[in-house]
Amino acid sequence: MLRLSRQAWNNVLIFSMLIMIMLFNGLHKKLGGEAVETKVSLLPENSLLLTLKLQHTQVERIGQSWRANPIVAMDESQLTQLMNTWLSYSALLQPLAEEAKVMTQGKMPEHYVVATLAGKDDGAVYAFYPQLEWVWVHDQSLKRWLKMPIDELELLFPAPLLKLSP
Repeated sequence: MLRLSRQAWNNVLIFSMLIMIMLFNGLHKKLGGEAVETKVSLLPENSLLLTLKLQHTQVERIGQSWRANPIVAMDESQLTQLMNTWLSYSALLQPLAEEAKVMTQGKMPEHYVVATLAGKDDGAVYAFYPQLEWVWVHDQSLKRWLKMPIDELELLFPAPLLKLSP
């Protein structure tokens, strides 16, 4: 048996308890427990959105307001509300992307969006794959998968934007 002073034994106990806490804290991840879904912002936090390129139209910032090109059946307040929705929208982060890859394999995205942010050289690219109840969103810039309810898709893609002819 080791001959240690009382203070040394206290240190041994403290460090062994810290090691046990770290082991138990990370053990549930190793045992195959369910991945926790957390809500994350679709666009990067605190980013300044300059343009949003949708399939048939582009919405761009003009000073403090927004302009759609080609012109759509939305007024300036509706465009501002749409852009604020894009900036504040949160979806569920999918830490295990296998399910998303299986569900979208071989399918073309229904919506493709490129968001140009201030201070970034290239745009953030998002591919939207609607399913029956969920929409899988592939954030190609950050290489992550997100999931959102299908009924919230019309918040990001209102009907006046989708009625344009190609």
